[in-house]
Amino acid sequence: MKKSYYAIIPANVRYDKELTPNAKLLYGEITALCNEKGFCWAGDSYFTELYGVSRATVQRWFKQLETKGYIEREVVYKEGTKSIDKRYTYLTSTYTQKQDNPMLKNETTPMLKNETVNITSINNTKEYIYTLFHFWNKKEIIKHRKMNKTMESHMNARLQEYSFEELKKAIDNYSTILKSNEFYWSHKWSLQDFMKPNNVTRFVDDADPLNNYRSKNGKRKRKLIERIDF
Repeated sequence: MKKSYYAIIPANVRYDKELTPNAKLLYGEITALCNEKGFCWAGDSYFTELYGVSRATVQRWFKQLETKGYIEREVVYKEGTKSIDKRYTYLTSTYTQKQDNPMLKNETTPMLKNETVNITSINNTKEYIYTLFHFWNKKEIIKHRKMNKTMESHMNARLQEYSFEELKKAIDNYSTILKSNEFYWSHKWSLQDFMKPNNVTRFVDDADPLNNYRSKNGKRKRKLIERIDF
């Protein structure tokens, strides 16, 4: 079924000479589907039917976009098997740059008929949340099989205080500190706990965590850091 959502192809994708025209068209379709759930749920078969091309052709388009860093893909397997259950495609921060997003420049852009709320803002927030969830799992701190409501609520609240890029960098800082013996912090939070206000604040760039948690003798000092609950 063809969706009625807006497709957005930012300038850096439109004018990328290393992408084929159809790969750019696919990117636009992915943005349209992301406007529904915050991520693209459609698999290769959906696009082969939509564009009337082979599966190998669709995979080549996806590969181009993934190689250039415009999208990230995740495969979910059926429990206890190597059989694929679902495929998810996420837009990277390229899509979230306001200067390339005409729908963020003009919030009065007409949307679907009878819609009275700022759907663009809502969908972008959902996209940020799912992208942060995916980014966290890639860091392999504590991997989560799925997002729960509390986790989503915490991330939504933090996005009212920090930008998407600031939160992404905070996760990156936290991962760096945990994985290196140069820092004394060793406590692993779940994403849900990390996104609590007094926790994530420690790891944003403004808090200078890479200096604050650096061990003076160059070796990790193992100490118990209690989980902060609110």
